[in-house]
Amino acid sequence: MSCKLLTNFIRCASHDRIEFEMALNEFTHLAQNEGTRVGASLGLAKCFVQQNQSSRARNILKLFAKAMWNFEEADYLESCWLLLAELHIQESRPDRASDLIKRTLSYNQSSAKSYELLATIAENREDYGE
Repeated sequence: MSCKLLTNFIRCASHDRIEFEMALNEFTHLAQNEGTRVGASLGLAKCFVQQNQSSRARNILKLFAKAMWNFEEADYLESCWLLLAELHIQESRPDRASDLIKRTLSYNQSSAKSYELLATIAENREDYGE
């Protein structure tokens, strides 16, 4: 299953419309399967972000905002939380974003993307900690 997910992540990143549509359809199908639900939903959300449909992506990612962390899906859950945090930052909701980022850091203190997003929030607030 992870091979299917990775293949579709590559298809989603390609700029070929046919490949993109294939990835979107496959992610939709895989999101209904319990075993690949988190990874496929992340892929679906990334496809929607790429199509400038951030509200649809946000709705998908909200389903996993309160999900319990588990080792098997850790990478996908953390990516979901960080993508949702990124969308919140774009919508000027830094408080919601920082909660998700802190949650990610509580499980993965080496997440460079988390620190990057925290820096973006601080920069937007002009809080340079001098």
